[in-house]
Parts: sequence; C-alpha cells; structure tokens
Amino acid sequence: TLGALLGAFGIRRLLLCGVTTEVCVHSTLREAVDRGFVCTTVGDATAASQPEHQAPALAMIGVEGGLFGGVCSTAEAVAALNALPRVNREAA
Repeated sequence: TLGALLGAFGIRRLLLCGVTTEVCVHSTLREAVDRGFVCTTVGDATAASQPEHQAPALAMIGVEGGLFGGVCSTAEAVAALNALPRVNREAA
C-alpha cells in the first residue's frame, strides 16, 4: 500500500538510505524502480553487512546508465531538498 499512498500524493522521486545496502536497500530500490519511481540512494547514509560490500553495492546502482537510479551523498541530498520550493502546508 505504500506505493499507492505515495502515488496518491504525487510522489515519484525517492531518496533511499538504510542497512544493509546489498540486500535491504537494493531490494527496496529495485521494487521502487519496477513501480516507476525515480530513485536516488544516499550512499553515505547506507551501510553494508561487511565494509567490503559497500562500494560494489553502490556501484551496481549506476549500471546500464543508471538503470536503478543514482547515488549521492547526504550533503548533496540535503542541498537538493533545500533547493526545492517551499510548500505552504497551511494553504493546502
């Protein structure tokens, strides 16, 4: 039901973070992409089960020209969010 709820609010872009990068984050990412969401994984806000799995797990996101979306840093995500127009929730 989460996909339907996000769709009802017109949300098409997702920022993903969490653990484990190579399992849970990837599973969520692939499901979201299959449902038509545009996804960006916040690389430094994820962690793999073993440190040596982190870089390959993040690299797999960008294969085939970004098939599964992109990867950014927390600083880049915050800057992008701050650049969005402010929504007046009281007027909505």
